[in-house]
Amino acid sequence: MQVGDLATWVGALGTVGALMFTAYTLRRQIDRERRADDEHRRGYAKRVRVSISKEPVKIAEVTNSGDANIYRVGVYLLHRQTREVIVSSGKLEDIIGPGVRREFSLMPAGKEQHVETSAGYYCVVQFTDDNGYRWNRYMMGLLEEVPQGNEVAQARADALRVSLSIVEEPLSVEVVNNSGRDIYQVDVLIKDKTGGGLAAMGATTEEVISAGRSSLFSIEPTRRDSGMPVDCFWIAQFTDTDGIRWNRYLRGRLDAVGPEPSGIRQTRRGKIVRTFRRVLHMSQSDLHRA
Repeated sequence: MQVGDLATWVGALGTVGALMFTAYTLRRQIDRERRADDEHRRGYAKRVRVSISKEPVKIAEVTNSGDANIYRVGVYLLHRQTREVIVSSGKLEDIIGPGVRREFSLMPAGKEQHVETSAGYYCVVQFTDDNGYRWNRYMMGLLEEVPQGNEVAQARADALRVSLSIVEEPLSVEVVNNSGRDIYQVDVLIKDKTGGGLAAMGATTEEVISAGRSSLFSIEPTRRDSGMPVDCFWIAQFTDTDGIRWNRYLRGRLDAVGPEPSGIRQTRRGKIVRTFRRVLHMSQSDLHRA
């Protein structure tokens, strides 16, 4: 081996070592900044609390003890074993100001009129803070951040590809899953637009409708004395693979019934690899400019 070749190899090893040290230093700095940011944001979110004020479960109270507004606030009861949403506050509250306590009326998330909660449940309030971060705050004290951006947008885009149509004879509803993912615990609900009550529902719950498949639901009125009202909301209610429960309306509207899921954090190894690649790219750019 020539001396020049040896010097080149030694120089290359030194460059790699310097890049690895730079990546390690940068990683530590990023971790310190992220921890400080996380502590600040979590400290803010911990000042929001939820409690059940009446039993059997009918009313929940959300208290914003912070010094800024919280937005898009909803309260949910999750089954302790399945994590399925069994009770919901329905429409999200647009805003709760600092120092304000707000009551939420709770109602069954599905078609059941009475929900059995003796098996145990988690009570959680989900909200967005003043900086745009979304949180799950549990009655027992747990706090978890909810992912934003592409993950939630993709879940909503998939849910929009679920459609329903009315079949006249005999009266039934066809639910078509045109998304690329299975949907679960599918119910059909027909609600009176004037009174808001449940006028009719699907005779059965479909446990799963696979991607690209459909299912037909026969309709049974719940008010046999007065029959079906003329003006109704026709709704397909289902849970996606992320655990979000949706209401898909005949006219195209889409509402999230359950809370958005908490995220899966990136692994430490993946963070280091991405940091090293970023530093390597920066160093190569400097060499080209030189």
